[in-house]
Amino acid sequence: MDFPHLERSLYKPQTVRCEHCGHEELEQWHKLSSAHMRGLVKLAEAVDSAHRPVTRYEAGISDDGSEYGNFAAMRWWELIEPHPGDAWAVTNRGWEFLAIRRSLSKYVLTFKGEMKGLSVELIDATKAIAEEVWTKPDYIGHRHAHVPTGALTS
Repeated sequence: MDFPHLERSLYKPQTVRCEHCGHEELEQWHKLSSAHMRGLVKLAEAVDSAHRPVTRYEAGISDDGSEYGNFAAMRWWELIEPHPGDAWAVTNRGWEFLAIRRSLSKYVLTFKGEMKGLSVELIDATKAIAEEVWTKPDYIGHRHAHVPTGALTS
């Protein structure tokens, strides 16, 4: 799906007021954060090891931290995709990002939890993931998806 690419510094999020009750909802910018990246690396390692979609628990993402709370938001960047039974897989875009072959918008614009736009500013894995992670020999050796997303079954 195509979303508009916006210059974040020039785009002021809109406030939308309900005609009936007056409740206000605000568009929000969300940054691709270190919590997203830790979760993505853990999911990629678990999917690579299991050769199938895995649950957050199987990926080592517990419900007591920011990785868990920010996990599903990675869908806005199309890094992960849900599978039946609460399982998740890394998308081809996610594997390409981890392999440092693709950059992503640094921010997404959302409204009521749905993406509305992307920032023009880009980020790659060398800036998003801590250097000690992406320079580790096992990370470098496993940067390529061993099983393409379409081949995974639940």
